[in-house]
Amino acid sequence: MAPAGSEEAFHAAIEAGADAIYISPKILNARAYGKNFTLPQIYNLTEQAHEKGRKLFVAMNALMKEDEIPSAVRLLSSLEEMEIDALIIQDLGIWRLARRYFPGLRLHASTLMTIHNSPGAEMAREMGFSRVVLARELTLKEIAAISRDTAIELEVFIHGAMCFTISGLCLFSSYFGGRASTRGKCVQPCRRQYRWKGRSGTFFSMDDLCGLEFIPELSRLGISSLKIEGRLKPPGYVSAVTKAYKMVLDEGPTCSPDLVDQAKEILDQALGRPTSSGFFLSSNPKGAISPTRSANTGRYIGKLQAVKDDWFHISGHSPPKKGDRLRLVMPKKDWQFSSKCHQVQEIDERHFKIRLSGHIPRPPSSLAGTLLFKTDTTSTSDGMIAGSKGPLRPDRVKARLQGAEKKANRVLADILHTTDKGQRPKTSTRPEIYLRVSRLSDVKIARGVDIKGILLEITPKNIRAARNGSSKRFPRTDIIWTIPPVLFPGRVPMFGRQIEQLLRLGFRNFQISNISHLAFFKKKRARKRLRLSSGYQLNILNSQALMAAGEMGISSCHFSIETDIENLEKALATNTMDVIFTVFGFIPLFTSRLRHRLFNAKSPVISPRGEKFHWTTRGDIGHLFASTPYSALDLQKGLLRAGVKKWILDLNYLPGRSKPPKRLPQKTTLLGTKFRGRSFNLPTHLD
Repeated sequence: MAPAGSEEAFHAAIEAGADAIYISPKILNARAYGKNFTLPQIYNLTEQAHEKGRKLFVAMNALMKEDEIPSAVRLLSSLEEMEIDALIIQDLGIWRLARRYFPGLRLHASTLMTIHNSPGAEMAREMGFSRVVLARELTLKEIAAISRDTAIELEVFIHGAMCFTISGLCLFSSYFGGRASTRGKCVQPCRRQYRWKGRSGTFFSMDDLCGLEFIPELSRLGISSLKIEGRLKPPGYVSAVTKAYKMVLDEGPTCSPDLVDQAKEILDQALGRPTSSGFFLSSNPKGAISPTRSANTGRYIGKLQAVKDDWFHISGHSPPKKGDRLRLVMPKKDWQFSSKCHQVQEIDERHFKIRLSGHIPRPPSSLAGTLLFKTDTTSTSDGMIAGSKGPLRPDRVKARLQGAEKKANRVLADILHTTDKGQRPKTSTRPEIYLRVSRLSDVKIARGVDIKGILLEITPKNIRAARNGSSKRFPRTDIIWTIPPVLFPGRVPMFGRQIEQLLRLGFRNFQISNISHLAFFKKKRARKRLRLSSGYQLNILNSQALMAAGEMGISSCHFSIETDIENLEKALATNTMDVIFTVFGFIPLFTSRLRHRLFNAKSPVISPRGEKFHWTTRGDIGHLFASTPYSALDLQKGLLRAGVKKWILDLNYLPGRSKPPKRLPQKTTLLGTKFRGRSFNLPTHLD
């Protein structure tokens, strides 16, 4: 499966032999900064793909805000009418709309749903998904176990950019700028330069994935689709990468080393980042990050020495050609700029000079030392990929879309009719406080405070403490056991046994943070008083997602921590679901499987802006935290007005030198003075 962010890239993928192509609409996709496609274009490309015996998938895989529901319904109706081959999604609200109103759509679970084990794949199958795009952090051995234990189709990323954090769990971009990776607007903080222990480097920038040599093994495991990342990449990249992988895939399990070498030579033409084998061979690959190397895509061609009369004098061995696309990078200042090469003159074997097209927004005197990378070649930059765009058939497109609009209007009328707007309980003036701690003994800080419940992570030590009655103040009904959002296959059986043990001890309250966790309670939902709540990692951002969670057996939902308060109010105005919300805590900005020796918890990571971060490892998962905690306590009235009366004070993660307070204030109105921090997107705007 090849990516396409433009019609030229679509035809490049077709010519190179892609069996399927995935594209994005203009809205609600995880590549919001790409060109993307209008509905007539999607219709046209669907017909062209089908005429050539290929499949076309549409990625509608961003989280949906409340006021985007009408647009989402119209888009879903149009895509169903167009008979696309599948829709790739992550939002539970979009899932509910598609399943309830648009049964003609075949659904694929995006990698942003963080499905990384067999229970998760099986839950997706029960939810009506026909395919799961697995998390990119899985080893071949783990993929084999998932394939063996589930009947759903599995798709695996085989080539392209890798995120440092596990997909669906990155909050960095949103926390510091309101641009959420879960909504396709990530500003790529993992690609930036940082200082750590006196060193500078791209400590979180992973090399690109290259899985050519693993194609025979993945084929043997029964993987349905090998996916190439790159909807933002130019046609030349799409053509080269697709051609290389198709060459090896068509050869089958007997593919010779010589053919693999030929394919690698073709990949060199793609001008991507340096590559590694990702997580295929190890859960903690040593060569996945090269901190001393630039995080940019493209082939390095030289360093700028000076600018004279609009000529850029470069020291390097590989002069570009006229029309090549170049990227200028100043790593230490976190600045880059792209332009085309307008003229080239070779000076000697080690030096050449070039002129660039367009204006560069920096004075020439400040550019000395800038690095130059070639990101696309002249032949592909000018759109010289063969292939006809085909007729748009405007009358036919218009007729199909008119029919889709009529259905969308009926669906929107039904949604408006079935919501329980106006039935939400009156605004509370006093919140219910829930305390999340890492150890049961930490509840002593709540002496004299009316605490409604304790959230406690499932660990052997905490289970022993609860069994032995270490906190007599809080009965079993007041303890909510939390399950970590990431449970790679090797940890699933252990957690299954621990949850069974807790149920036998009489505990009935559990917080889930991934759809895979529902499988632990599949046979136990009929048990008396079992109550499931959700964590913010389930990414619930709209009223339809709240309703979906309720239909899945979740009785209390944690709304997305990325929300702004306006969206929160709109979503809760039409829904009476019991909502819980974290109002204070150190929130992991990165959640990663990597455990590099440089990731030292004792030394802060410092950004180019002077922001400090702390690294913490628990078990096989690492987290990066901002030194300043998140706190919504200065927005108490707004939260209560929106209908959020259950508040979590999260003291589970305390990175760096942070320590829990000795005592909570007895009045909730004083919490804001005791627990200060950044209020995330709540008072501003989630983009």
